[in-house]
Amino acid sequence: MTKLSARATKNILAGLLTGFAVSMFACFFWLILLWPATAPSTPVPHLGLVYPHNNHGAITYFSAFQATSCALMFLWFPILFFTGWAIAPKKNIRDRVGFLARSMTFDSDDPEKLLVRAQLAGALLAPVFLFSVGPLIVRTLVGFGIVLNLG
Repeated sequence: MTKLSARATKNILAGLLTGFAVSMFACFFWLILLWPATAPSTPVPHLGLVYPHNNHGAITYFSAFQATSCALMFLWFPILFFTGWAIAPKKNIRDRVGFLARSMTFDSDDPEKLLVRAQLAGALLAPVFLFSVGPLIVRTLVGFGIVLNLG
């Protein structure tokens, strides 16, 4: 068994995180288009549809599960994506500081092309995880009384 270099390990981890994040955000958008189409425009307390969701001015009401699912996916996307971006090895870094802004350009340090393959794996893993383990996580949070809502 060959030992992975630190660069290869970072590329794989960065790829998994960024691929997972982008695919999770796509799943978020799919659900945010699907759920409001069937959600009521007035609260329905006996069904648990009491959490308002503002879709560009149109208010619909979600259940605790729907509201928490969307909020978790929306909030975790930037955390996973930027963590993956920060972990990815970079070379030829050029940093510029201007009057009001800072910019950076770099080349990816991935000669084995592991980053792209890991991103694809992360993107394929995300829907499997989100629709199998995700509901268990959300139901557990809601069961403990933790309900997140984007509003």
